[in-house]
Amino acid sequence: MEILSLGQKVRLQRKKKNLTLKELAGDRITAAQISHIERDKSYPSQDLLEYFSKRLDVTIEYLVESKEAQVRKLCEIKLLEGEALIYREEYLKASERIQEVIKLVEGYGIADLDGFAKYLLGQTYIKLKNYKEAAHCLEESIRLYSSISNQEGVVNSYLQLGLVYYYKNYFHSALDKYNQAELILKKNSIYNLELKYKTFFNISLCYVGLGQGNHALDYALKVKEIQEKMENYREQGKTLTLLAAGHMESGDLQSAKECLQQALAIYKKENEKREIAFIENNLGQIYRKTGKYEEALLHLEKAYTLKKEIQDNTLPNTIFEYVQYYIEQKNYEKAEALINEALSYVEGDHGEIHRIDALRYLAKIQRYKKDYEKAVVIIAEVIEILQELQLPKQLAASYLDMAEIYREVGQEKKSVDFYQKGIEIFRRTGVINM
Repeated sequence: MEILSLGQKVRLQRKKKNLTLKELAGDRITAAQISHIERDKSYPSQDLLEYFSKRLDVTIEYLVESKEAQVRKLCEIKLLEGEALIYREEYLKASERIQEVIKLVEGYGIADLDGFAKYLLGQTYIKLKNYKEAAHCLEESIRLYSSISNQEGVVNSYLQLGLVYYYKNYFHSALDKYNQAELILKKNSIYNLELKYKTFFNISLCYVGLGQGNHALDYALKVKEIQEKMENYREQGKTLTLLAAGHMESGDLQSAKECLQQALAIYKKENEKREIAFIENNLGQIYRKTGKYEEALLHLEKAYTLKKEIQDNTLPNTIFEYVQYYIEQKNYEKAEALINEALSYVEGDHGEIHRIDALRYLAKIQRYKKDYEKAVVIIAEVIEILQELQLPKQLAASYLDMAEIYREVGQEKKSVDFYQKGIEIFRRTGVINM
């Protein structure tokens, strides 16, 4: 999308119509006057705008849309794509897309989009473990959000900035950022339970890191109170598994191992095979995502064996982890065979969900094989099923699948339409904040 002035738009559309200045002028205006307008030396009247609209087959809204409005529209689309790439864990591509936005909005002084773009870029750099750049982006985001009094944006940026220092074990510095977030929440009477939960949870973690158990406990109790208000209960074992995944993501393998040992001890004590299989499956997923394929296969085999033994209806989930492994190894034939095995287990309450997952993986394989037409047909079927089942998050993910397919084949308009549908649902359901 090219950013054009009104005069440049008139000239562009005139050229597309193969009209000379004189032909466009007709008996309504002189060629010289049109030349002045095209060079932005003069501005047309409302009557003349209506004339151009009819002669050039464009809307008046298109002609008069300012450069800033065009930049905003373009950047909002690029940020949608950036958020989708973050969701897909394609962080390098996300950073490139977001940096394109920053270059544009800085030139036009669009502070709200600039702040959001730098917030997203900071998140992306954290995922890439480029903490220096992450801190710089988030500090800029705080400055920009403060300039337009977007206090929740400031709090979110402080929370991400705290992570930069926490991951480097600079607990005092991290605590300072989280305390800033807490202060802003109090000062502005922000009643956002999710923000309070994140703030208090991170403050508690910092006090643990600093060895200040009493303070850690105080904030842990605040977290518990908020959990009760949010009706967000988790079993202890599942919470430990979740914490392990977070530690694994940050590269803290020892802490991840300790959390998993505690979770396994809880479930093994009562011989809870179903939960043990759940943990083994998650371990396999974590190791696969970090490229440790041998370890991943070992844990997936344990999960697979246990689930078959107890006839667990989530067995297809573990098979899908195998599928993802073989996709990453570019062994598409083996991946398709596993999808067929997963489909043989599709039954009961989770049957439709597993069938949807199987179809999505099948579409992914078709994309890698460059059979885009078949991939579109499969995802269209998935979308239809999800609409009937009213499953918004899965529907949003499928919209993003379709958006990426259309992007790969160069159909930008359709791609943007599906990106917007998917991101809108993710925002509404809280998967993507802000």
